[in-house]
Amino acid sequence: MKENTIVRIYGTGEPEVMKYETHPVAEPGSGEIRLKVEAIGVGFGECHWKQCCWNRRCGFVMS
Repeated sequence: MKENTIVRIYGTGEPEVMKYETHPVAEPGSGEIRLKVEAIGVGFGECHWKQCCWNRRCGFVMS
């Protein structure tokens, strides 16, 4: 099985909440496709959301 390196976000705050991990890549199932992502971006709003600047009730864990 193929594996990809991913960045998993475990909460809000400083960059230390983001961890590099290896994740298995399953084959697409019936009616599914696999897309190749060549570029992504993080905008101003996402950065503030991660730091809980807009909503102080951020207390959940993302994975």
